[in-house]
Amino acid sequence: MSSVHTEIIYQRAAARRSGISSSLIRALEKNGHYPCRVQLTDGKSGYVAAEIEQWLQARIELRNERMKEEAPVSPKRSEEAPVSPKRSEEANG
Repeated sequence: MSSVHTEIIYQRAAARRSGISSSLIRALEKNGHYPCRVQLTDGKSGYVAAEIEQWLQARIELRNERMKEEAPVSPKRSEEAPVSPKRSEEANG
């Protein structure tokens, strides 16, 4: 039987890894937008570190998708505004 190592981190560490405050983590978790805690004992709970990493990766992927949608398309060289004759003369000397 193979052993599986599951890292559990506490809320303060989850906040550091996520870059957001503990209070925001609680609010996001309550609304189903952040990984749920695992109850370890009556008075102690923690987060599965791998789930926090997956949540962060999903946020990164969402950002990348939004950037693709918002990226301006650069015009082709032939579609650019023509150079005025005055600028052309100045360039040629």
